[in-house]
Amino acid sequence: AEVREADDRLVAELAIIENLQRKDLNPIEKAMSFKRYIEEHKCKQDDLARRLSIDRSTIANLMRLLELPQAILDLLAANEVSAGHARALLPIGDEEIQVRTATRIMDERWSVRATENYVAELLKNEEDEETGKKVINATRQRRRQVSPHIEAMQQEMRMVFGTKVEIKSSSRGRGKITIHFS
Repeated sequence: AEVREADDRLVAELAIIENLQRKDLNPIEKAMSFKRYIEEHKCKQDDLARRLSIDRSTIANLMRLLELPQAILDLLAANEVSAGHARALLPIGDEEIQVRTATRIMDERWSVRATENYVAELLKNEEDEETGKKVINATRQRRRQVSPHIEAMQQEMRMVFGTKVEIKSSSRGRGKITIHFS
């Protein structure tokens, strides 16, 4: 055992680090712990990221999830949708559409990529309606969907590294892992 003397701030930081290492902690619980720390200690996300030795984007992405409607936060907490799915829903301004889309994600078992594509198409159609354009593009190619297994590995690696991670695989069982950094 290691005995350490710590002030309230250090105790809070150690608690967050310990909680981040637990696998059973859902993204909402992580986001709430970040938010609580930032509010209690009146610091910025950059400060917290430096003190925890994690990427600021990880903190920002998790905290942005708290902007979603409670129904989606409940699905996220129950692991019905992933943090990647939930993050993809953020650009949709209408809460009702966000909840309907989350339901489709669960029912149709969409990948995060499929969700992102759906949201992009939805936003594009909204923009086209606002500008009075009609879009007819029935022959648009669909992007190759990532398998749920690959998507899960990609998401876990994103959480571990705190940065964007892409896994591309071929039909022959070969592939490439790209870890972005800044």
